[in-house]
Amino acid sequence: MRGIINGPLDMDKVDYLLRDSYNVGLKYSFDFNHFFDQIAILGNEEDLEKCQLGLEKSPQAVVCTELFLLLWKSMYTLVYLVQPSRICRENA
Repeated sequence: MRGIINGPLDMDKVDYLLRDSYNVGLKYSFDFNHFFDQIAILGNEEDLEKCQLGLEKSPQAVVCTELFLLLWKSMYTLVYLVQPSRICRENA
């Protein structure tokens, strides 16, 4: 369960991307439902302690995940390094 919250593909990254892009007015054309469909539970689901999150075995899963990670990694540059940022404003 730890990997769902804090891992290479986790809900914290999804939350960060959605929340911060919304708050600064960025609109992504990324299908999060399709992205979630590409994630699979790897291992015996009866022993959740040994399970991990992974990808379905398909080219679509790889491409969809690469797109998500590219958006996630670019968020810092798009939001926090752009002058002036709508996240942080100086008091005049």
